[in-house]
Amino acid sequence: MSINTILIVADGDLPKQGIINHLKSDVDLTIAADGGAVVCRKKGLIPDFIVGDLDSCSADIIETFSDSKIIKLEEQETTDLEKALHIAEEYDPKVIYLISVFGLRTDHALGNLLVLIDFFKKHNVRIKIFDNHGFLTFLKPGNHKIEIKPQTTISLLAFEPIKALTLNGFKYLLKNADFKQNFTGISNVVLSKKTYLKFAKGILCLYQVDSA
Repeated sequence: MSINTILIVADGDLPKQGIINHLKSDVDLTIAADGGAVVCRKKGLIPDFIVGDLDSCSADIIETFSDSKIIKLEEQETTDLEKALHIAEEYDPKVIYLISVFGLRTDHALGNLLVLIDFFKKHNVRIKIFDNHGFLTFLKPGNHKIEIKPQTTISLLAFEPIKALTLNGFKYLLKNADFKQNFTGISNVVLSKKTYLKFAKGILCLYQVDSA
C-alpha cells in the first residue's frame, strides 16, 4: 500500500499551532512515536498509530485515542522514532513530515537527527522536520533549485565529506568546493530567484528559517 504523505509526531518541543494548521490538510496518515501521543492530544491531532514501548503514554492517553491502532514494542534496540519510521516505510510514502523531534534532551535530538539521516540515505522519500523557527530537510547529490523568496536565511550542514559543492545565488558563494570531513555553512542568505546548489557526494542538511 502506498500513500503520499505521513506525519510523525515525536515527544520534543510543542509545535506552534500554525505549524499544525499548515500540515493538517496535507497529511494522509499520522503516527505518534510513544510520547508523541501526548503532543497529539495537546495540539488536537488524532494519530492513526501510536507506536513504541509506551513508557511515556499513560492509560488516559491510550483511552483518549481508543480508535488509534496501538503497537507496543518493548525491545530497546531501536528508538521510538525508529519504530515509527518502520511503520511509515510499510506505506512507501513520498513525503514524511516530522514535528516535536527536537528540544528537551539534546541526546534525543542528536539521536533523532542521525536516525533520520540514515533513513533518508536508504529511502527515496522527502523528509521535512519542522520546529518553531523553520524546517530541516536533507539533500542527496545532484542539482537542487532553491525556489524560495530572496532574503530567506538558509543554513547548510553535513556530518560527512561533501564533494564539489557549488552555491549560486547566495550571499556566500562556493564553486566546486570539497570538504573532507564535514561542512558547516550557518545563516547564508538567498539573493536570487535563480538560486541553486549542486554537489557530487555526501548528504547535506538544509535548514530554512521561517521568514513569516
